[in-house]
Amino acid sequence: MTLKAIGIKSGLANSAIGAAAYTIQVATPTFTPGPGTYNSTQSVTILTATSGASIRYTTDGSTPTIASTLYTAPITVSATTTLRAIGIKTGLANSAVASSAYVIEVITTINNSVVGTGQNQFEYSGVGWASGASTGAYLNDEHYSATTNNFYQVDFTGTKIQVYSQKYSSSGVAAYSIDGGPEINVDHYNATLLLNTLVYTSTPLTQGSHTLKVRVTGTKNASSSSYWIVADRAVITSGSSGGGGGGRMDMTATVYSDEKKEFAGNLIYPNPGTGKFSLKSDQKIQSIEVYGLVDGKTLTIKSDNAEGISELNISNFADGVYLLKLYDGERYFFRRIIKQN
Repeated sequence: MTLKAIGIKSGLANSAIGAAAYTIQVATPTFTPGPGTYNSTQSVTILTATSGASIRYTTDGSTPTIASTLYTAPITVSATTTLRAIGIKTGLANSAVASSAYVIEVITTINNSVVGTGQNQFEYSGVGWASGASTGAYLNDEHYSATTNNFYQVDFTGTKIQVYSQKYSSSGVAAYSIDGGPEINVDHYNATLLLNTLVYTSTPLTQGSHTLKVRVTGTKNASSSSYWIVADRAVITSGSSGGGGGGRMDMTATVYSDEKKEFAGNLIYPNPGTGKFSLKSDQKIQSIEVYGLVDGKTLTIKSDNAEGISELNISNFADGVYLLKLYDGERYFFRRIIKQN
């Protein structure tokens, strides 16, 4: 609607014509629950404050139109998904496009007594393994060995695996590896007994089949009295994918998980963001690889100066969840961001 007006007074010339255009627009839809990472299926409600308006939406990150799916009931989100919606009403302008990205992570816990050669089972190799009751362990039992090069492995499908074990004054050093990659030594020594305690977390993995291997190294902390390595439980995170395909990020580079060498003192903000992200880091980031968890879109950015990368701009990418692989010239680190308008 455009309003026009003039001012009139006897004895004076009329004013210039003033004009003002008004657009009456449907209120932007909102999502409940909002975007984020969840470990179970979500039922998402979309609402607009404009009475009598309808809502059209998409689930693949594409821009909704009047021909998109009509919203009539809460949407079940059981996999990583980006919802986008617009409000429509005759006589009004369509609303702005609203977006909400959801990451669905399924958590699976495997006890050490689940033994076999299949997925989500502990497979023990070597003659030195024994098992027994252990009050305070996850299910009050454990497997253990102090024999050099004995190992166990767990085949799983997911994006991350965590290992819980015992730490004690008789514990040794275990070597952890994923998919036959470099081993990372973890010292299980502790002066007092710790049961069912987190000792290892893998770096972020691409969704798919992986193998964790844990080996008895036969080495120990100078303060330890022996070389025992205990298997208690493994916790698997599976990031269910809602679509995409496309590129695949190379995760084969050497990655450090030593907590003292982690990507500390870092900040990627705002997150969620609309496309432009700032990086504040103790390290000078030399390159960033971006991988779309939903649409598979990829981007590589390399620094052209000694100060490193301080900004990431993916404004031309669709709304969704993206995994970042950052390199500081020595180590690789992984972070997840959400882009949404």
